[in-house]
Amino acid sequence: MFKNEFTQYIAAEKRFSEHTIKSYLTDLNQFTAYIDAEFEIHEDVNEINFQIIRSWIASMLEKDISPRSVNRKISTLKTYFKFLLRNEFLQESPMLKVVAPKSKKRLPVFIEEDQMESLLTEVVFEDGFTGQRNKLIIELFYVTGIRLSELINIKIKDIDFQNQLIKVLGKRNKERLIPLSASMIQLLKSFIEENQINHFLFSNLDGNQLYTKMVYRIVNKYIGKISSVNNKSPHILRHTFATHMLNNGADINAIKELLGHANLSATQVYTHNTIEKLKTVYDPEITIDIYNLGLIYDIRVTDAQYVFVLMSLTSAWCPAADTIPVDVQQKVESIPGLKCKVKITMVPQWDKDKINPDHRGLLGL
Repeated sequence: MFKNEFTQYIAAEKRFSEHTIKSYLTDLNQFTAYIDAEFEIHEDVNEINFQIIRSWIASMLEKDISPRSVNRKISTLKTYFKFLLRNEFLQESPMLKVVAPKSKKRLPVFIEEDQMESLLTEVVFEDGFTGQRNKLIIELFYVTGIRLSELINIKIKDIDFQNQLIKVLGKRNKERLIPLSASMIQLLKSFIEENQINHFLFSNLDGNQLYTKMVYRIVNKYIGKISSVNNKSPHILRHTFATHMLNNGADINAIKELLGHANLSATQVYTHNTIEKLKTVYDPEITIDIYNLGLIYDIRVTDAQYVFVLMSLTSAWCPAADTIPVDVQQKVESIPGLKCKVKITMVPQWDKDKINPDHRGLLGL
């Protein structure tokens, strides 16, 4: 079945992470075990057709495996058969006639800003090294949006104290630099100096690098103190970072770069959370209907007491110039390539003082 060759391909050429490789091989092993048991196909990949793959999909759905999980396994097979075709191990891909089951779109779950403030200012952490480390883990997740795998691999040499940057190694071994606030740099300095850390930033009491399950337990424990959300994994803090940044005016392209997303589509899911937020706070006396008008172009915080949502429209309608504040006109005019198809919705701005200081710096407030 060319599994060894496929493993080498996704590791060396596709540069998938260790976690992704493990997931792909698990999916592939489940598939080959199924076709071995049900169709007695052992080695010849050319015996596999689309009916067999459809049968495997149906068997998973019958076992109440979610469409989302099934689609991930289908994605694995697409990559696998594409590899086989590329290397001429296969004559025709059986995936061409396979239709993925529809799955419900789920909005990213996140923690509210006041809950995060309570977690970082009111919740009591343990004394000494353990408590200091645990709080710093949560705070670094929240102010950078990094992934769990990125956090546990941070070394002291990855922190540029002078330029206030931290380097992380993301998916497919792509490095990116994330800006830190002066306050976060000081927290890191104090933690490193007080605990005489010289290699990995986060370690256990024996000085060994933290493992993923331990970080999961730490985050789960403390989020449970301030929120009742079902998912209390470290990834919820990544969702929280992105949602709060967008809600407070960050450019979506900037968020994409900070998160290390390869495509903007992966970041745009957070705009749905922002629209839901706007629905709960807008003033009907001054707000023009913002729903189903077009794509959100950008969200920015101005010096005026409003958040302006710029909507790209297909209609020829443009608001009268005298109804738009001057600073907003300037912003609209300065957007590269944007035509006059712009509609502006005003909603009360969130109190800047309540915005996390680290996020405030990234937003230029």
